[in-house]
Amino acid sequence: MKLILSACKLEYGSAFPSAKIGDICRYSIFLVTLIIILCGQATAEDFVSLQSYNYPDHYIRHRNYLGEITTVKSQLDIDDSSFRIVRGLSGGDTISFESKNFPGYYLRHQKFRIKLHRPDGSDLFRSDASFRVVQGMAHPSWNSFESVNYPKYFLRHRNFHLYIERGDGDLFRKDCTFKIKTAQE
Repeated sequence: MKLILSACKLEYGSAFPSAKIGDICRYSIFLVTLIIILCGQATAEDFVSLQSYNYPDHYIRHRNYLGEITTVKSQLDIDDSSFRIVRGLSGGDTISFESKNFPGYYLRHQKFRIKLHRPDGSDLFRSDASFRVVQGMAHPSWNSFESVNYPKYFLRHRNFHLYIERGDGDLFRKDCTFKIKTAQE
């Protein structure tokens, strides 16, 4: 990951005359994340959990069909905080988060709040449930997730609830940063 991120800082010159460096970096981070999932921390059949950067004992989960971060203590907590990372429903270089205990349901934003819903077949749903993987805003070896249909809006927790929001500052960057880990059984 560090090697790819360092390479992203280099000037590509004529080797990539029509590519934007930001696109190359985003694609590289996406590929590294897929490699981690497929070869490292989890396989495609495994489930992952997303650990909060600034609340390391809290994980992204759904509760009552809403996105939250909480500690994980019970089997229900474990199941609610376990997701399969799949190719983004909107396609391209995106990912989507499918629930372990509600197969076929995905995290998506609706009116900026993260919710767990079943796809309704619309392009809007596919976009709402798709995110671009980017370098962690608070730590380069972690990840942040940018909304596909609201560029520069990132998945973040605020008061332990999940949203997509724009922002800056140290707290915002920490709230938007998560580590992909193998889910507990």
